[in-house]
Amino acid sequence: MANENHTDDVRTELRENDDGFCTLQVRTKRGDGTRDEDRVTATLGRNSLEAVEEKRPAMLEMVRETVEETREMQPGEDESPEDGPEDA
Repeated sequence: MANENHTDDVRTELRENDDGFCTLQVRTKRGDGTRDEDRVTATLGRNSLEAVEEKRPAMLEMVRETVEETREMQPGEDESPEDGPEDA
């Protein structure tokens, strides 16, 4: 069984194998330019659909927080991605 849900920036896919093992994959993309694009993919696997649903809210929160943290790590307008921290 595969179920996909598409919104502006989040895509989820839920799969259940014949043996009942379920995986939920969440992919999110934010931005549309080379220097203005973040992607996060997370996968949760559990032995039942109920177990996946139980952990789903925490997983989605973790993805949201990761996207926000990634956004904060982007180089500023006057920096290039190649610029690393200066040697101390």
